[in-house]
This record gives sequence, structure tokens and C-alpha cells, in this order.
Amino acid sequence: MQIRPHLWLLCAATLAHAPALASQQLTQEPAAETSTPIPAVNPVSTQPNFDYERQWSPALDNALRPAKSPRTPIVITPVADPSLAPDSEFLEDHKSDAGAAPLTQVRYDVQRGKHWAMGLAYKASLGSEGFTYMPFLGSHAPKTYGVTMRLGSATIGGEPISLDPRTGIRRTDDRYILDRGPIDVWYDMGLESVEQSFALEVSGVNADLVLGIDVTSDLIFEKQSGALAYLNEFGGVQYDKALVIDGAGQRLELPIEANADRITLTVPASFMKDSVAPVVVDPVFTTYQVNPGYTRNLTEPDVAYDQGTDRFAFVHSSEWSATDFDVWIETRTPSNGSVDTTTTIDFTTDNVKTPMVANDNTSDQFLVTSRRLNADGYWEIIGRTVDANDITQQSPVVLIGDANATWENGAHDLGGKSQGASLFISVWERTFASTSSTNIRRRMITPIVPFSTVTPPTLSNLAAVTSSSSFNDTQIRVSESSGEAIVAEWRILFINTEIATGDQQVISQRFADDGSTNSGLVGYDISPAATLADLDVSTGLAQVDGINSAPTYGAPLMFNSGVTPTIWMFGYNGDTLFGGTNIKLGEHTNQLNRPRYPAISVSATRFNLTYVEFSTTSASTYTCYTTAMDLTNTLEFGIVDRRMVVRELSQSDFKRPASASRYEGGNYASRYVGCAVTDFDGTFNVQAAATVHPFSNTTPAHQFCQSTPNSTGDYSFLRLTGTPFTVGTKVLYASAMPLNQFGYFLVGQGTTSVTPPGSSGTFCIAGAAFGRYNGNFEIFYTSTLGEGTHVIDPSNLRGPSGDIVGQAGETWNFQAWHRENGGDSNFTNAVSLFLE
Repeated sequence: MQIRPHLWLLCAATLAHAPALASQQLTQEPAAETSTPIPAVNPVSTQPNFDYERQWSPALDNALRPAKSPRTPIVITPVADPSLAPDSEFLEDHKSDAGAAPLTQVRYDVQRGKHWAMGLAYKASLGSEGFTYMPFLGSHAPKTYGVTMRLGSATIGGEPISLDPRTGIRRTDDRYILDRGPIDVWYDMGLESVEQSFALEVSGVNADLVLGIDVTSDLIFEKQSGALAYLNEFGGVQYDKALVIDGAGQRLELPIEANADRITLTVPASFMKDSVAPVVVDPVFTTYQVNPGYTRNLTEPDVAYDQGTDRFAFVHSSEWSATDFDVWIETRTPSNGSVDTTTTIDFTTDNVKTPMVANDNTSDQFLVTSRRLNADGYWEIIGRTVDANDITQQSPVVLIGDANATWENGAHDLGGKSQGASLFISVWERTFASTSSTNIRRRMITPIVPFSTVTPPTLSNLAAVTSSSSFNDTQIRVSESSGEAIVAEWRILFINTEIATGDQQVISQRFADDGSTNSGLVGYDISPAATLADLDVSTGLAQVDGINSAPTYGAPLMFNSGVTPTIWMFGYNGDTLFGGTNIKLGEHTNQLNRPRYPAISVSATRFNLTYVEFSTTSASTYTCYTTAMDLTNTLEFGIVDRRMVVRELSQSDFKRPASASRYEGGNYASRYVGCAVTDFDGTFNVQAAATVHPFSNTTPAHQFCQSTPNSTGDYSFLRLTGTPFTVGTKVLYASAMPLNQFGYFLVGQGTTSVTPPGSSGTFCIAGAAFGRYNGNFEIFYTSTLGEGTHVIDPSNLRGPSGDIVGQAGETWNFQAWHRENGGDSNFTNAVSLFLE
């Protein structure tokens, strides 16, 4: 909306009632909702503590202790043109449900000596014990139920047919063939059902053919009209439509005789005497569901990106039953968020959970690792590589971290590479029964190039990152990628807790992208007043103004203080910790809201933080947000794009969201980020997927000073874009303000925190060099968007008695004042710019 010139007099009269802000030093009683204030003190010590590295014990699992070693010289591999899918082509962010697309064809696999198949409402296995059909009875089923059948006997005219006790199994397209000697047993796998056939080369025999099928099941046997059923309260299996067909096309429907342990199919002599070989008997398996449907509980998402195919890969757990979780993967295009391919990583009856995915850009392969409950009841770490060009093409499963009565494995994470020789890094927690302590293990994993479906990836020796019975090392995280060639290293981050005292440190270590160790363990102490509960670590950035001596990483840390979690954003340059920005302050949001479970990715010079927040004031709701932050020249984190909603969550199961950027997959010019989070749709947990494109401009200024909610219920927010240099204009953006109101921007070199008379907000700027941008054409009108902007020039900064030329080395702070609905006034937060 353009304000006509004669209205400026009215604006000036209105603003004349605004207080003399710089002279006011009044205090304000905190609002009721700020009764639990944001911690003002950085909860992490700025001094590194190396004591933990000396607390080393022999590794109980014979893992090798990593030692620093010469790294392989970096060879910069040419990468594909980053304009492969330029962001300028993307007009909007895309959000949808992941995991919603069912299989469009039967999925097959071979694991641990068994053949496996999955349709829409069943999974099946074939092995020496026979064929097992397992219906999907809903994620709420307490276990996976099945019916196992094996041809136990066959006779013609009472004379036994000698069956081969061995079961040779082969698959041709959608047919499994079990070779039992004179009789082949076929299983034709369809999306909705499985047809079982018994085929033998016989013709013109005037005698009954009798087939005896042995049955075992934990479902209850029931005879039905013309069929059999194996059922419980959730549903089960129906077995019917038994037909005999000969080579001439003659057919006859057969009765099915059965009890709980055996099925008998009899082809009468009247059919056999005129039959033409082959004679085929074929009943059909189908799933019966009390509550029909294919939807399953989906949890535990992760994301990675491959540049060669320009696809994000989303993985998640899928609950077949309470004791049987599967792992699924799907690829999506960043340009429109559409699903490209959906398939499974593991659909056996093993309990396989918490999948992680990473990308190796050079080979166009993903690696998916998961925790699997082994036959002895202990959690092990497994993995398999996936062809990014066709995700149905997967390597054999490889055991990365074994488990037994002496140790088992907990949280794990995975890092890939965007350039150079192909390699992955896998890290995980290992808990030892004898010491009740948890330490960190790692392995390097080399994919087979070119991709192979028959040869598994190779593993390095098991390495002990930590080994001490006095400490618990938990919440292990590793950077999504080793970054560009000029960075070329992974960083791990974890929480170290002394068992005897509860004292905590945040520990990190760096590994070169050839697997060699770049640094020792570096720890920073956590204040006893806070509890470090969760964390994440970004891929390293190579181009950060003023600190190019080492890769720069972002590290969001989640602290618990009573019932109020907070997320602080820190940075690492090499092994030096810096920053310490409380995200609630930076985002200018309600202090009482409870952010948790941070996930971080990077793009170019930007950090993208994704997290879930519980609102204490909005009907107790959860929301998944992502926000974009730039690192300023004072090593502070400036919000360049205030948080965007990935998904409004109806409930939260307190699972970590996930994110990955195109940058981390090798498209270094892109700002697109893929995000995923678990949501509850009222019946099932679903995976919400999104590709988002954060604001393109950069910010050289960081936010400070918490104000109060305005009349919309939100907090007025301010950001500044441009460069930190004394030359060139900058732009102030104020948003989330009341609609159709007036305001102007303030500037000064000092800081304060007062509530002036006539205002509901907090005034944050002080100092002699204080000014207002309230002249002609400087006053903004929030219009219907609740926003206001103003271009500032460092060579003409507003002062108390005229414009001031900003000098390199000076700090200038900015804030916006605005009218409220109802006649009051308020403020945004403030931003601080250090000129150079």
C-alpha cells in the first residue's frame, strides 16, 4: 500500500506520542508467560577439557584404538555442474507424506539363507522348512503371525512318490519354484495373493493323486465353506480355490480336506485317467483383515541427497507388528517433491529399526544402516548399499556391529561423501554388560564400484573411539557428509557423562575422508545447572569469512532445565568452540515453548536447523520447524529466514526429525533442504516429507534482546540482509507485526533492556549515537502482511543530530518500533551488525 503525501502529517502526529526512547531507563515486570526465563548464561564452557582422552581402558570387544596417521592426499574430483537443477527453477517449497505410496509390484530379497517376498498385505519366506505366508494384520498386532506349509507326501493309487527331502529354490520373475524331485511346487506371487501349485509330469493314470501338505501355524485353524482359514482376532489367512488343471486345459475344482496340522488334496482317478501332462494342482493364499488396509505405523525418518540422480532419499521404519519393524526407502525430486520410487530395505520378520541413510556422490550409492534384533535378543548394526539410479537394486546385507551377551549396540549414525574416493563412516554406541558403561565404536565402509547386488560393501577394522568404564558416551552423531574436497573430513559429536558424578562434556573428534584420524578427542564442560540431552553436528563448511584456517561446523545442543528444553546453537572451527546462541532468543519466540531434538544440515555458507517444538499456549500442539542461519563476522548465528513450518503435528512421539541438503550431496550451489518428521494422523504414525528453499539473501547481523508478544500473539521479528562491509546498502526486514499499522526503525551503538511508558515491548538500543528512521518515506506501513522494510547505508546512519558515517570496527544495532492494535506500541527484537 502506498501512503499519499498528505498523510505524512497524520503519521508524524501519531508518532509524536512515541516516547523519547533513548532517554528512558524504566524497567518492566516480566509477563506471566516468562516465569521460566531463557537461561542467560552459555551452558557450555569456552575452555576445552582434554582430561577425558586420558580415561582410556582396554576395549572389551578388541576394537582398535584410532591413532593419528598421515592422510591420503586430497584429490579434488571434478563435480557435476551445480546448475544441474538450479534453485531458480524452483518456485515453491513442497510438503507431503512420505511412505504413503504402496508397492506397485512384489518386492523380493534374499537374506540369511531365505528367500523373501512382499505384497500389499502379506510377506512370505521360502526356505528348507517350506513356504511361510504372513498376513499383515495391522501395526497393533502383538507379533507377526504366519502359516508354514511343506509338501510332506504324495501318492498315486496308494503308491508313494519319492520326494527329494532337499528343497532347491529358484525364482523366475514372479514365480518361485521348489524342486522336490518328481514334483515341483510353484508359488506365483501377486500383489494381493499367492497361488500355490503342485506340478508333476504324469498323464493317463487311472488312479487317485493324493497330496499331503504339512501345516504349522500360530493362528487358529477353522474350516469354512469351500475353504480353510487360519485366524485370530486381527484376521489371518484364507486358503481356497483349489483347482486341478492339465496340459490340455481340462480343469476340476477340488475339495480341501484338512485339520490343524495337515491339508489333503485329492485329484480323482476320473480326472487323472484322461489327463495330459503336466498335471497342476493350485490353491490360493489370501489375507483376511478385520480392519482392512495397508497403512502401517511409520517412524524414525532420515534423509540424504544424491546429486547424480538429483534425488532425496527418505528412509523410515514401518511397523508390520509390535515385534517386526521393516525399513523402507523412497526417492523424491527436489523440484516438486514427487515420489520417484518406493521400496523396502528390509522386510524380513527380523525387528529392524532406526534406519540411517547417507550418500556417496562419486558412486551414486546410498548406504542404509539399521539396528537389528538378532536371534539371541541383542541389537546389532547392519547395513546395505543402494543404487541411487534404481533403489530396488541393493547389495547383500553386511553386519557392521555384532552383538551378544557381553555387549550390544544403541544409537547409531552415518556419514557419506560428496566428492573423492567412495567411502562411508558408521558410528554407534556400544554398551558392555560387565561394566554397564557405554562407549563409541566406528567403522569405515567402502561400497563396491561399480554397484553390485551380489558383493557386499567392505568393512574396515572395528575401531574404539572411546573405551572407559567410568563414563557413558551417548547420542553419537556424525556429519552428513565429509564436505567439499577443501574440507574433506567428518566430525563426530557425542555426550560424555561421568558415571560417578553425573558431570557432562560435549566431545568431538575429526576424521579425514580417507578414514584416518585428524584430531584427538576434544571436550568442553557442561554447566552443572543444565543437562545436555541431545545434539547434532553439521557437515563442515569451507568458505566462512574470517575463519578459513579449518572447517567450520554447526552444532545444535539441546539442554533440559526442569520441564523447559532449550536448543543452543554453537560452532566449531577446527577444535575451537564458539558462538552460543539460544534459538528461542534468535527466533524471537515464546520462552515457555519447548523445542527439542535438533537436526542440522548446511548449504554453501548457511546452517539449516530443523526441530520439533511443543507449544504451551497454542492448545498444547507440536510443530516441526526449519530455520536458516548464517554465521556472522563476529562468529554469531544470525537468523536469515525465520522458522518455516515443515509440518503441524497433531501429536509428537518425541522422535528426532531429519534433514539433509543438496549441498551435502555435491550440489554446492543449492540451498534446497529435504526434511522429514513423524506425525500422527489420528490412526497411524506417518512420515511428513518436505523440500524447502530457505531465503536466498545472507545476513551479516545476529539477533538479540527478547521483547514481548504483540497484539497478534506472535513476537515481532527483525532481520538484516546484505554484507558486513562499510560500503553497500543493507536491508532491514521487520515481520510478524499487527496488520495495517505504522512503525519505524531505530539505530544505535549501545544496548539496554527497558520498557518505555506507553509500550508493551522492550527497547533494546542505547548509546549517544542513537537515531530514528522516521523521516519522510522512512515510516513503514505493515499493510496486510504485517511487514515493514527499510534500506540503510552505512555511510549515512541516522544519528541524534544528523547522519553518521559508520566506520570499520564499529558495532551498530537496529530495532523496529510499531503501533499495536488498540493503540499501544511494541518492538521487534534487535540485530547487531559489526562493520568491516
